[in-house]
Amino acid sequence: MAKAPQESGRIVIEVLDDGPGVKETTLARLGKPFVQDRDSCTSDNSATGLGLAIVVELAAAHRGSVSFRNRLEGGFCAALDLPAAVAAASSQAA
Repeated sequence: MAKAPQESGRIVIEVLDDGPGVKETTLARLGKPFVQDRDSCTSDNSATGLGLAIVVELAAAHRGSVSFRNRLEGGFCAALDLPAAVAAASSQAA
């Protein structure tokens, strides 16, 4: 789901799932290198916990941010918030 409120000058892209969510103790640390919620991971043990950390760094490099939260109805939400000008420039470059 993508939202672009006109007055804010920002674009928010949310990735939602209806899985088990993330433990509250892990939630505040998500996006830091090597942090994973082992209970929500698949049985594939090859994950390193770097993916979300890379997303956080890339967002910051574009004057944006990433936030993580558990959904009230169950599941998880990762939200990428970017300035609309950066998002427009990225889509023109592609």
